[in-house]
Amino acid sequence: MQEGEQSPWLYQQVYRLGSEKEARALLPLLLAEAPLARDPSAFAAVQAPGFDEAYCAGAECAARRGNTVYFITYSGLMDHPEQGEALWQTLAQREAAWREG
Repeated sequence: MQEGEQSPWLYQQVYRLGSEKEARALLPLLLAEAPLARDPSAFAAVQAPGFDEAYCAGAECAARRGNTVYFITYSGLMDHPEQGEALWQTLAQREAAWREG
């Protein structure tokens, strides 16, 4: 890091719901309440292998796999959106490990 740069930070919320239907209903609500994007239309669908659907807007990303919804805010995405792919890969690996128990 160069002088004057801030360390990147990550904030993650994970919702494990009772059904996939509940997860599908929660995802648009999280997009509508996103603190940075402030508008669900700011989110664009992205390719996130291992997830049923995923969206990003600036530093905020949300994804769903089955009955689980993730909402992630990662400061590194603001300056380096290409890091989103690595973020999804890591999250998919952790999700797979959790499901395997």
